[in-house]
Amino acid sequence: MRLQTWIFVASIAIAPGALTQEIAERPAGTDSAAAAAAVVAHGETLFKARCASCHDPAIERAPPKAALARRFPDDIATALKTGVMQPMAAGMSDEDIHAIATYWAPMA
Repeated sequence: MRLQTWIFVASIAIAPGALTQEIAERPAGTDSAAAAAAVVAHGETLFKARCASCHDPAIERAPPKAALARRFPDDIATALKTGVMQPMAAGMSDEDIHAIATYWAPMA
């Protein structure tokens, strides 16, 4: 029992230093920033291809881009998945819907 206790205590004492070193050796946010930018770019491409004809400029009951920019990304995703925009989003993957919703997030 004493050996197990000592190993447990030693692992707790050593682990934070190893974790700190690993984090310090990685560039800060390079991968995550690039991934986020790629998602936003994909969302912009999809918006232009699938949504802009009704929303930019707005026609009939479709809200204009300025109104979409004030909505939360979750609201946009819900409209595309289960709301009034579901027929227009037919064939889009969850990743595509997430990309379109994320495209608006920086603008909100």
